Amino acid sequence: MLINELRDINFIIFPDWSNLETAIAEDLTNVLRTLFTHPARQDITLLIYSQSLSDELQDNANSLLFEIVLKLSLEETVSQDLNAGLTGQLTTQEWSIIKSFINFCIPINNEDRYIIQQPEIVQVPRCDLSEIEQPTIYEAARLESWHRWGDYFADSESPENAISYYSKYLSSCPHQINYYLKLSDVLYKTGQMPAAIKKLQNGISNCPQAEELYYWLIIRLKQSQNYLEARNFAQQVTEKFPENYVFKMLSYLMLPETYHTPQEIDTYRAWFQDGLEKLIQEIIMNSPSAQKKAFIGISHHTNFFLAYQAKNDLVLQQQYGQLVHQIMAANYPQWGQVHLISSIRVLTIVYSLLSYRVMITLTCFLWQTFI
Repeated sequence: MLINELRDINFIIFPDWSNLETAIAEDLTNVLRTLFTHPARQDITLLIYSQSLSDELQDNANSLLFEIVLKLSLEETVSQDLNAGLTGQLTTQEWSIIKSFINFCIPINNEDRYIIQQPEIVQVPRCDLSEIEQPTIYEAARLESWHRWGDYFADSESPENAISYYSKYLSSCPHQINYYLKLSDVLYKTGQMPAAIKKLQNGISNCPQAEELYYWLIIRLKQSQNYLEARNFAQQVTEKFPENYVFKMLSYLMLPETYHTPQEIDTYRAWFQDGLEKLIQEIIMNSPSAQKKAFIGISHHTNFFLAYQAKNDLVLQQQYGQLVHQIMAANYPQWGQVHLISSIRVLTIVYSLLSYRVMITLTCFLWQTFI
């Protein structure tokens, strides 16, 4: 059983192959008859665990499965839409991957008691045949699978395959903020920047209070070199969320990586200088909450691109450094205290440094003398 044979809804059963063939056949018949008539059978895969069987017994089990399907076909209950098969002998890695996509274990009469008591199997939800056709059951399984498949492909060498699964998930759950971020990230990684921006905009429409969606839309606009649009949008977001210091930092201090004219450099530099002055004047840290927000704000910002303007940044960096010091001192006052060093400790430090210099000098002398 290969991973590409799995579908949106994956069931598994664990037959005890040491039992009589007739008993196993009865269990398989009951399960297959139910799934062959399931309303979502085109999205279902049934895994029949056969890891412990030898090659010869695997062949016997396949023959038994074929006979049962043939018998059910005579009853006109067989549908080609259903996918069912033995797991076969899997490597540890293959079984680990396949197991992560199993939605439910179906209990049967002749079940391998040893396998189902293993910790990795106990964690798999169990679903009786009588419950399988309930829409809430298979719809929940489908959503869970879209999430799992999306995450699986997003971290694989083919992240573009995650797009359809995240999209289907959002079509059913349009208020799941995290999935807009996941889908936008995959679109960005696969070179689809306009689609990544559009998806974040859709997320904001459905989740207008999700501050992380606004943040990443600003970042994506900047990454797409729409600097002015990113800055203007950051200013709008700052008005919407005035207590969010991250947005203030972006709206006041965001800079491009490249410039087209010297005048453009002057414009952005003036905006930066004016914004820095406003940050210093407007900063409020009269409560632990306000101090924490300011700290989060500076942790999301760097003046790295200021140097790209090829100007003298000493005064601006000093002003920004003082702002950072003020915020850090408010959050970690113990770090801002001046600690006087005793004269004895000063002498100890000086002695250590002098001893180190003497050792280095002696080593150099010996090296030049004997080498």
